Amino acid sequence: MPNSDKLFGALGLDTSAPAGTWDKSMAPPPIEQDMRVPRMGPTAGRSVMVQGDVVSAFTRLRAIVSQNRVRADKSKQRFHERPGLKRKRLRRERYRKRFKEGFKRMVGVIMDMKNRGM
Repeated sequence: MPNSDKLFGALGLDTSAPAGTWDKSMAPPPIEQDMRVPRMGPTAGRSVMVQGDVVSAFTRLRAIVSQNRVRADKSKQRFHERPGLKRKRLRRERYRKRFKEGFKRMVGVIMDMKNRGM
């Protein structure tokens, strides 16, 4: 097969090695050790490295737990919630949140008007 030798030679491949052998120069580069799979699971994002001061580590952990709303998740997952009741609860929570934002906005407008002397 002289045509295949010419084609492989043009591509930079070695045709002198017998078929079925592996050339290490053709191997893909090794995977770097820094390419780690991200940690997943129930403790992901709720772990803190302790570097010297334990009190600051507990403070950071407390902030992460409160930001992730772990207590609220625990109380919601304590019992099964029927899908219809869940929809109703979410609707109530959305309404309360929107009402609170609107109320804060209205109070801000009134305080601004008061500061301007209106």
